[in-house]
Amino acid sequence: MAKDIRTRCKLIRGLRKYRIPYKTYQQICQGFIGGKLNYYLPWLAAEIGTNMRKTLKPIEIAYRDYMRTYTGCFPSTPIPLLHAISGFPLLKDKIITETTMTVLAAQANGTILGREYTAWHGEGDGWTPLGEVWKALKERIPESYEAVHARVNISAQTLEGLYKVRYHKSNRQQAIKKHRKGKLLPVKPDVEIWTDGSYNLNNGGGAAALLIDHKRNAEDKTPDEVEIGSKLGQSVTSSYECEIIALNIGLEVAIERLFKIGIFTL
Repeated sequence: MAKDIRTRCKLIRGLRKYRIPYKTYQQICQGFIGGKLNYYLPWLAAEIGTNMRKTLKPIEIAYRDYMRTYTGCFPSTPIPLLHAISGFPLLKDKIITETTMTVLAAQANGTILGREYTAWHGEGDGWTPLGEVWKALKERIPESYEAVHARVNISAQTLEGLYKVRYHKSNRQQAIKKHRKGKLLPVKPDVEIWTDGSYNLNNGGGAAALLIDHKRNAEDKTPDEVEIGSKLGQSVTSSYECEIIALNIGLEVAIERLFKIGIFTL
């Protein structure tokens, strides 16, 4: 495994003579080397116990070689400096993270691993790779955490519609400039939905939406505002989920109004 990673590092370093852009070079490193490394890491969590230095020594050397290839640093570069320049986490932390993501994906997909892990309560002698995942999740998720939301199949009509959406891919400053010139959002939308979602580890999450109907009261120039909201408690696990719930709240109200809709989220 480690030999394969180091071979890929050697091949990628050969691309430097072509003087390709640095960002493109790093993307190639992440795909060709990092993709292979991330494939192996979830299954190494059982090795991060007492004999980590002995059992993971080859993959640790390969991981450092990956960082040197990614950053272009010399072989004599100190290890702490390599982590600082590359932004890569420590090997043990990365293994736990990748293993945790594998378990969460298994739960979301409803596989045998996901179902068995959901029913497991952390008992055992601690050697299992899932033991470290259990500790990581318990440290970061409230006690009321029950399950990972299962994936939902998206309809073909929705997927086709996503290809027609004009996404803004530049930075915030450029978005503000385009918005002021009326190039980012519809100039005169019929309906606006303003949403906000927030999450706090101790207080849980909240979601709110404000729907403004410009067309209904166009005669007296006074938009119709419908303020809607929901206090979610600790049933959610992230701000992302709160944002999605806020969007759903707004869209449920506007679903029967087939107008041009601009959605704003904070």
